Amino acid sequence: MTNFRGNYALLGAGAAATATGTTLSSTPVFSFTGFGGAIALVSVAVTSTANGLACRVGTASGTLSDLAGSFTTAQTTMVMLEVNRPSGGEFFNFQLRQGTSGQHGPIYVFGTNPKALPTTNSSLLTYKLVNAPGTGTATSS
Repeated sequence: MTNFRGNYALLGAGAAATATGTTLSSTPVFSFTGFGGAIALVSVAVTSTANGLACRVGTASGTLSDLAGSFTTAQTTMVMLEVNRPSGGEFFNFQLRQGTSGQHGPIYVFGTNPKALPTTNSSLLTYKLVNAPGTGTATSS
């Protein structure tokens, strides 16, 4: 679990891709264990009501079904979907559904509202918090 800010933890990401025609791009399957919900964030090259992000949930990692009402259309080039942990859904993933051809970035998945705040950073994320900086040159540290 990767802590980057308070009540959020980066769980992982699905790969970026170029989609031709109607395709699905899915994230790995994650567990809601320890979290009250999840957020997915992806950039898309083609805005269309045929393109969008959906959540799938289930009681076992191999048997996921669509979460009713979760499909969010790509009306802008950044699409974000947040879901609260549903009853009876321990496992979940997100799917980018494309009805038109185009490229998309990685689908980033964050756990939200953890029961215990994450305390470590992993190799998934480089994170830096800058408090009230002055002006000047941004250099590596």
